[in-house]
Amino acid sequence: MEAFQDNKALQELMQRSDFANRLNASKTSYSQMGIQLQTVPNEKCAFAECDGSGVLHYINWTKKADAIENPTKYYMKDHEIEWTEKCKCVDQSEFERKVTSSGIPVKYSKAKVHGFGIDCYKKSESQTAARIAKQMAINYVEKYEELLSFKKNGLYLYSTTKGSGKTRLASSIANGLIKLHKQSVLFLKATDISPQVRKTYKKDSESTEEDVLRAFRNVDVLIIDDLAVSTEKDFTEDLIGRILDYRMDKGAVTIITSNKTIDELKEHFPKGIIASRVKKMCYEVLMPEESVRDEEAEQENREFENLLFGKNEGA
Repeated sequence: MEAFQDNKALQELMQRSDFANRLNASKTSYSQMGIQLQTVPNEKCAFAECDGSGVLHYINWTKKADAIENPTKYYMKDHEIEWTEKCKCVDQSEFERKVTSSGIPVKYSKAKVHGFGIDCYKKSESQTAARIAKQMAINYVEKYEELLSFKKNGLYLYSTTKGSGKTRLASSIANGLIKLHKQSVLFLKATDISPQVRKTYKKDSESTEEDVLRAFRNVDVLIIDDLAVSTEKDFTEDLIGRILDYRMDKGAVTIITSNKTIDELKEHFPKGIIASRVKKMCYEVLMPEESVRDEEAEQENREFENLLFGKNEGA
């Protein structure tokens, strides 16, 4: 456009019929093209929209045609003619990075609250409990911003049965909070808290106890899986108590899974530190008293057998 800033020079060129004809032909052609994406997509983009760079390049050909005749109209306003936008694969990549760094189990890294299964439970009472827990999880993710105004904004998913879906649902909630609300999440087994802190006591450790506890305290959403499993009660109770104290005062979200009710935590942690904090911070959610882990394993076996022994015409 800068080449045509001199209106007088443009007017002189327009007097030439051959130039005027080519100009009008270009305008007509451009006007018919409208707004077009110039980026050539490839497989590097998860959504096949960009070329893997995360940038989408657009041109408004209608305005470009107008600029041919009125170049000074768009001078220093080229963004009206050509511009770039962020591809949604950038957010997807950020989501994947956050999930990977969060500690969410790999098998549940793509789990969604809407995908939490109900029919995988055989007992009717289990299906009822699963249906209620699922709806709670969906509402929790969707209304998360509103829930932050409550002091009791965490969840406590419990069931005495192993493999009942507690970890899966907690992971699904975590994924939803990362994707929809851009929250930072730290998912860890309760049994890993003490070892991670004890590592800092070694002479060659580059981290201090405070460094580790700070990470547990300051993350947006902390998920503690399988609370009340560790046999190292006193040390673990003091550590978790210090973490919960800080998060409770800060109003930070904490989600916990366990095979005990909140009141039963007193039996495992006799000082009463954990139970009292959890009761103030978390809403108790009953999960099904039925394991779906065996059913999942059987389903995987059936799929594997079909692959191994099923008819394969291409072989």
